Amino acid sequence: MSRWPDWWPYVAKVELLKVGDSDEIGSIRRITWKTTPFHLSTSGTIEMQKYQPMESRAFGDLEARDLFFND
Repeated sequence: MSRWPDWWPYVAKVELLKVGDSDEIGSIRRITWKTTPFHLSTSGTIEMQKYQPMESRAFGDLEARDLFFND
């Protein structure tokens, strides 16, 4: 995620707030989005377990919850 600003034009910066384990599980990052006409900041967590959907939660200027399935 730290390289997102290099290739994603709407990401201004990514800051690591809390270090997770070696697979980055439990880490928290703040993402600053540069969308016109607003700059929004969100922080988020990712929960992962083997053979389960990955869950992402964002909080800050916006709140969201996403589930990612890998079939």
